[in-house]
Amino acid sequence: MAAQGGEREIQKSYWIEHSVDLTVLSLLPPFEGKSVLELGAGIGRFTGELAKKADQVLALDFIDSAIKKVESLVERMVKWLKVFKECHLRDGSGNSFELSLVGCKCIGAYVRNKKNQNQICWIWQKVSTEDDRGFQKFLDNVQYKFNGILRYERVFGQGFVSTGGMETTKEFVAKLDLKPGQKVLDVGCGIGGGDFYMAESFDVHVVGIDLSINMVSFALERAIGLNCSVEFEVADCTKKTYPDNSFDVIYSRDTILHIQDKPALFKSFYKWLKPGGKVLISDYCKSAEPPSLEFAAYIKQRGYDLHSVEAYGQMLRDAGFDEVVAKDRTDQFMKVLQMELNAVEKDKKEFIEDFSESPDICSYDLTGNVQFWLKILDKYPIYKVILLRACRVGIFFHPPDEGVYGAGRMALFK
Repeated sequence: MAAQGGEREIQKSYWIEHSVDLTVLSLLPPFEGKSVLELGAGIGRFTGELAKKADQVLALDFIDSAIKKVESLVERMVKWLKVFKECHLRDGSGNSFELSLVGCKCIGAYVRNKKNQNQICWIWQKVSTEDDRGFQKFLDNVQYKFNGILRYERVFGQGFVSTGGMETTKEFVAKLDLKPGQKVLDVGCGIGGGDFYMAESFDVHVVGIDLSINMVSFALERAIGLNCSVEFEVADCTKKTYPDNSFDVIYSRDTILHIQDKPALFKSFYKWLKPGGKVLISDYCKSAEPPSLEFAAYIKQRGYDLHSVEAYGQMLRDAGFDEVVAKDRTDQFMKVLQMELNAVEKDKKEFIEDFSESPDICSYDLTGNVQFWLKILDKYPIYKVILLRACRVGIFFHPPDEGVYGAGRMALFK
């Protein structure tokens, strides 16, 4: 008992020190007056805070009696999931529901103190299957499918999905005069190449956010073993909020063309930056003249919001920024693109072989040919992480006698 008490005090002391900002609780949807089930309650570092607002809290931990309780819950959950599967069939009223990923993020305390990106919060919501998740679904299912991301990375360099890769990243980051201990927000972080570079080279803490679940899945996989202070989050920058004066630098590369209300976003940037803070943006623009019919159709089809370089700079000034420098870098990026194209042409045969064979894994039934998928997962290790982090929640709950989804899963992802 004394040993257990000592361990409890050690754990309590640690979490008091590192839980000044309750970042996990801040992610929860409103729970005032509701019943909350807390699994893995530990020493109760969240239980008390939950109890202050919730109607009632049931906290369970991994002790014998709790395990029996969890087993009972799981038994019922399996039954519920069978009903849940039925919900995917339209009833007489045509109603259908599923669990949709709202967001996920690294826990900042673990990243700051242990350089560990693998402690992650997931938020799921029961939604109608008619809800297509709008722009997020477009990004993950059209523009940034898994194979698409791998192709972009092959062209632009490891860790990057837009032109210029590491070369332009080093050039642009040098303009920020980063200092150890500063905090950087990367809006549209992609698969994290620029974030890892800033954290490792300048000892800064980087928060990378991206609306694409696929992008953040790749970024988290690439963070394994790097021991750098970078945290990632699936988030919509137009809805995300941070306290005023949170960041020394806001950095965004080739992303804000997707944002329709740029003035509102730039005003948020201004509030989030500390006094004297800097913002660096590279983005696609257009000439001040009306676009051709073909280009206008392309812009509409992609859902882009493009402006001239001058108009872009003025929006930043209108948001309150001083000393705005807006430069047209078309010539520079044309040269970079030509070099990237030359590299792809040189590697053309291998490029075609790799991306003609590699499938879009989430479009297939993995139970069809287990040996085939084992070979694919061996050849493309990133897919192991993608399956665990990005597939529908139902994949994790099939009984173990259902092939690769159950017992096979244990072999694939050990």
